[in-house]
Amino acid sequence: MPIRAAKQRAVLAMLALRANETVAADRLMEGLWGEHPPASAPKLIQQHVSQLRRAIAAGDGGGAGAEIVTRGRGYELRIATGRIDVGRFQRLVAEEPALALRAICASEAASMSDTCVSFPSGRERDYGKYARLSEAMRDSERSR
Repeated sequence: MPIRAAKQRAVLAMLALRANETVAADRLMEGLWGEHPPASAPKLIQQHVSQLRRAIAAGDGGGAGAEIVTRGRGYELRIATGRIDVGRFQRLVAEEPALALRAICASEAASMSDTCVSFPSGRERDYGKYARLSEAMRDSERSR
């Protein structure tokens, strides 16, 4: 069952960014509607979560690897961190920060290349791995 509704995808994204942690329903409402949610927002959140639970169960062989659980006045996406991109990226940052930086820079639009080249904030000497990467990126930019 694909997740087509934008608000459902947004709820899933907010839960995935905090995988295995409780996300307050109020925070989900703020994420969807800002400071002025509709009066029906709590019920709508419950509906989105219910539909997401069905989609996860249908798309995950019965939900064996992921589930959304209710925790007080919030929800938690329980999932192995290696099964979602943010978890893989966090592990990459911890284990191979220079490779993570390359991945970020490779995926950024051309307008962001200056940010990547000068990372981290002109203090390359304090970041051995980043200094070499930053210098290589500058050389690459100069040769274009």
